[in-house]
Amino acid sequence: MQSRRECLNTMWMRYLRARSRSQKSQILDELQETLGYARKYAIATLKTPPKSRGGARAEPRPLRYWAAMPVIQVVWEVVDYPCAGRLHPVLVRTAVKIQGCRGEEWPHVL
Repeated sequence: MQSRRECLNTMWMRYLRARSRSQKSQILDELQETLGYARKYAIATLKTPPKSRGGARAEPRPLRYWAAMPVIQVVWEVVDYPCAGRLHPVLVRTAVKIQGCRGEEWPHVL
């Protein structure tokens, strides 16, 4: 027996070429018998083209703010771990205040 994907591909091509309703019904009967699909599911499956196996995966994007992560993490801890939406408006202001209080020299990343 062919794999399920190969079987669906061949049945889909036959279903597309079928001219009459009786031919389509015969293909649906075969699909039900072969793969055990319900008739309505078989109809829906054969109406859409078979999905491809997907190509190569894209590389993950590099982090844009990697140099600023230590500063962002300190501010995030100081303001009690807020979500990004609440952290963003106060990030620069708080970082400047922390830098002034601690006397640390952070790289100019913010």
